[in-house]
Amino acid sequence: MRILHITTSYPESRDSAAGIFVKRLVAAQKNMGDTVKVITPDGTQNCLWQDNFVHRFRYAPRAVQQLAQKPGGIPAALKKKYNYLLLPSFLLAMAIAIIRFGRHADVIQCHWSICGAIACATRCFHKRPIVTTLHGSDQKISSQKGAYSQVHQYCLRKSDIVVTVNESILRKLLKSSSEFNKCFFIGNGVGDNFFTVSDDKRGKNEYLEILSIGSLITGKDYPTTFQALHFFNKKTKKWRLTIAGDGPERTKLQQQVRDLGIGDKVNFLGVCSPENIPDLMAESNLFLLTSLSEGRPSVVLEAMAAGLAVIATDIEGTKELVQDGKTGWLFPVFDSRELASLLEQISRGDLNIITAGKAGRRWMNEQGLRWRTTAEKYRNLYEKLQKRLD
Repeated sequence: MRILHITTSYPESRDSAAGIFVKRLVAAQKNMGDTVKVITPDGTQNCLWQDNFVHRFRYAPRAVQQLAQKPGGIPAALKKKYNYLLLPSFLLAMAIAIIRFGRHADVIQCHWSICGAIACATRCFHKRPIVTTLHGSDQKISSQKGAYSQVHQYCLRKSDIVVTVNESILRKLLKSSSEFNKCFFIGNGVGDNFFTVSDDKRGKNEYLEILSIGSLITGKDYPTTFQALHFFNKKTKKWRLTIAGDGPERTKLQQQVRDLGIGDKVNFLGVCSPENIPDLMAESNLFLLTSLSEGRPSVVLEAMAAGLAVIATDIEGTKELVQDGKTGWLFPVFDSRELASLLEQISRGDLNIITAGKAGRRWMNEQGLRWRTTAEKYRNLYEKLQKRLD
């Protein structure tokens, strides 16, 4: 099958995590024998490596191509009002690329509703079926008033199939839409290498090694993490936090940990190659996520597959993954006191992170959450769509 992926983010280098889940789905589909092409925006720098099936479209002089391929994606970029000036050329360049390559595909697979809307708007030129996958940021932004919400609704109406990456988004979609027969849930998978991460070192280090992975943006709410660790530090000094990720909030966050007196215990790694994440997880014994909203966070799935216990905010994207009290623990957003309490219970041995980690890996195996399974589900969906349209 010939599949054309449209995405606003895709790794620009081997160390980049931007749109990494799209890359992994593409790899799984290619391994199944599908012919795959990817359309994605160009960034501000020359791409350090290039797959011959990836087309990066230019929409401005390279130095000012700020709309995509950055932490937080297009929503974060548009917080700077002058970036709105780039939107017309961005949308036009994407539309031209979709028309150019769409004619040679059997199905157009769009990621995020903005891509789905442009593919639908150009359908009269490429005449191909469109599958749009919604991610967490789609649902968050669509609930707000404005142009994006209208674009989102247009995409939902015009796409042939709409896929959600978490079940709560699907429930909301089915509640608000009469087109039940075209809405489906397909969760992202996890690479096989996470299931083989060794847990030999866990429980043998006197320090609680905490790992957090994510862009340094406001939506990840690292201030709550740091405030909780400030409280926790008053009970014990035997902990360390490693943060893998970068973003516009880095300087502010580094200042915060210094002000709280925990700067020597927090390691800002910056951008970390996705290939190195399993090694980081092998060196850790607890995974922490304090996001304010998520779709279906791949890092939580990866942590569970690696046998790590997870502490996460009690939000829709995480509570369908983390079984509170069994594979990890959930706490209310912004509640640094509750998070600190959970960490204290772990340090005292009242909560067993080894048992929780093993339960998480066992659940991941039972669910069969691997990228090949995800690719097979998409293949089945494409085939059903083709039969319906024939």
